[in-house]
Amino acid sequence: GVTVLPAFMVKPEEGKHLLVIGKPIQWQDNGKSREEQVVELTAIHQKVIEDIILKYPNQWFWMHNRWKLGKQ
Repeated sequence: GVTVLPAFMVKPEEGKHLLVIGKPIQWQDNGKSREEQVVELTAIHQKVIEDIILKYPNQWFWMHNRWKLGKQ
């Protein structure tokens, strides 16, 4: 039942910063299994992150090797 307010700090131009606050993400138990609800909510959150990355791709940097691909 917690509402998540997505917020990102971006640099639209040199020397400027912009706080981007997205639409609140509200969630309530929809009667599905807990696992299904977690998958659905994760997909919603990931879409919000994807949208901001697509809008500001030059500002995205991922350091974590989540999928453990390549040499360690």
